[in-house]
Order: sequence, then C-alpha cells, then structure tokens
Amino acid sequence: MFEFLFDQGLPFHIEPTSASGKPDVVSLDDSEHPFIGEVKIFDPEHNKRRSDVKEGLYQVYRYCWDYNEALGHFIVFNASNKQLRFEVPSAPDGVPRFEYNHKTIFITVIDVHEHEGTASTRGVSETVTISAEELVREVDAQSKTLNQSQDVS
Repeated sequence: MFEFLFDQGLPFHIEPTSASGKPDVVSLDDSEHPFIGEVKIFDPEHNKRRSDVKEGLYQVYRYCWDYNEALGHFIVFNASNKQLRFEVPSAPDGVPRFEYNHKTIFITVIDVHEHEGTASTRGVSETVTISAEELVREVDAQSKTLNQSQDVS
C-alpha cells in the first residue's frame, strides 16, 4: 500500500504521532489533498474481529479531528473466508462512506484471503455485516470514554 501511495505521488508520513495516537498514514502538511489513513486486518480466526474493525474506524474519526480534516480513509484487509460488508450509504461513485459529525470516512475492504477454487465453485460465503448504527455507537462510546478520561486528568 505504501509503495502504491508513493508511486501516485502522495508525500506522506508512516505512523506519525497525533494527539490521539499514531495513524498509519498521513500525507505531508504541504500536500494539496491531505490523506489520513488507518489500516486494519479482519480475520476472526486469528483474533482480528469485527470489534477491532469498528475501533479502527473510530481511530480514523479521531485522527480527522486531530488534524482538523473533514476526510479520512479506512482500509481493511480481509484475510478471512468471510465477506466483510459495511452497511453504510454509498455516493454515486460507489465508494462506501461513513459520515458523522462533519467527518467523512471512506471505507475500502480488500480481500486478501487465498480462496480455494473459483468463485463459481466456492458457494456463498458467510457475511459479517457492520451497520452504520454500530459505527455511530462505537464513535459515541469511544468519544465519551475519551472525554471522561480527559476530565479526570
């Protein structure tokens, strides 16, 4: 992924530090189109569960606030034999996006699982769906926890 971004001419930092942690990718400050990205792996058989995916989306949301940006990118590598589906609106361009509290997070799921057989012989895979409502609950819960810990400090 980093090689692709570099080949596309996007100057970026890998895991810079922000107020909320370390986003996986942030474009350089002088870039015309800032890029904030977080990457997660979905593989329930190896402890990379849907809860980790939801938490990853929250991380992008927080990094957007940290960098005062309206747009973020969330990339999920699906290493499982299950389909991962986000039940969120898509614009006419077909890119799923989570929009909440003046922030838009574009969601890209990349299937990296080594499937056996062809698509026509595999049958229907189990689908794991994450709804927009679940993502809102995650963002609200994590934000509330963050605010409470800052109040104690």
